Amino acid sequence: MTKLVVLGCGSVGQGFVAAADTGPQGLELELYDADPRRLTECAGLSERVVGCKVADLSDPEILKEVVRRADLVVDALPGRLGFRAMKVCGEVGKDVVSVSFTPEDPLRLGKLYEERGCTLIPDAGFAPGLSNLFVGRALAELGGADEVRVYCGGLPERPVPPLGYVVTWSPEDLLEEYTRPARIIAGGRAVSVDPLSSVEEVEIPGCGVFEAFCTDGLRTMLSTLRGRVVNAAEMTLRYRGHLEKIRLLRDLGLLSDRPVTVEGVSVVPRKLLARLLDLTLRRPEVRDVALLYVMARSRESSVRYLLRALPDPSKGLSAMARVTGLAAYAFTKLLLEGTVPKGVVPPEVLGESEESYREVVNLVREGGIEIKELREA
Repeated sequence: MTKLVVLGCGSVGQGFVAAADTGPQGLELELYDADPRRLTECAGLSERVVGCKVADLSDPEILKEVVRRADLVVDALPGRLGFRAMKVCGEVGKDVVSVSFTPEDPLRLGKLYEERGCTLIPDAGFAPGLSNLFVGRALAELGGADEVRVYCGGLPERPVPPLGYVVTWSPEDLLEEYTRPARIIAGGRAVSVDPLSSVEEVEIPGCGVFEAFCTDGLRTMLSTLRGRVVNAAEMTLRYRGHLEKIRLLRDLGLLSDRPVTVEGVSVVPRKLLARLLDLTLRRPEVRDVALLYVMARSRESSVRYLLRALPDPSKGLSAMARVTGLAAYAFTKLLLEGTVPKGVVPPEVLGESEESYREVVNLVREGGIEIKELREA
């Protein structure tokens, strides 16, 4: 028996458990979360679940006790907890697949994982994750690139007034995308830019025309692409007209985290806006679509990858939860097969191996996700 310990049973954890239900015999899942309701929902998605327990995973000692039970750990915790979980797993000597979007750089843990003889695949989700995998494969085929563009987004199936968007995840984290400096590669160097400083229009084949803005999603690629790519950026997709409205909210001060006093009460504008978005734009009846469009270009050639995911109503999974869970499971399967080296191995490194790339892509496709690969001379 192989025991996978899943940390976190939110939408991504649920997507992973649903994907793992199709896995080989002998796979067992133990689930841990602070919310008993999420545990119950997650446990119902797979017959491979052999246990679930309410646990405060912010407590390092509890976390250490939990991960010691695992043959492999799947980290689907919020970003504020993810780096600590990865560090504890390395200290205990456990292999990890992580989809936590942490502020810290997971490559910092490379020496720890190498010394303990275990492996961490960080950012193993949708974007970052599959996006990195496509970039790695593109660079292996092109031998380097003048330009790499990653366009990604979770969108409502149709624009929903007043912002052309609905809230499907943390509104606080959503607003962070519009305010956090985005790191890109320009002229071969990593630089930070204002995410709303420029808006680009992009036509995605078969999907339509969208607008896009820079977000901080290159992450490990800021290091692993150094010297191989002249310009690279991740850009998040929205329906046209959305970003003009976000700029207006910013100019009015509603994206500020500086408190203001209203009738004697201190109010943080961004927290107020996040709460209002949660109340008005959380529309569970609106289906979502997850889009990923990766382009890499050299002087001689270019390659493009297009992924489109829809929800799975039969399991109550959004498109984003479904594709992120499938991606995490595909990377987990790769790690269980023993073909991934020790240390911290980000998805773009795995993408450089044709065999690893094909295995991940084929499994995601088998899960019902559309992926197209295009090459141009």
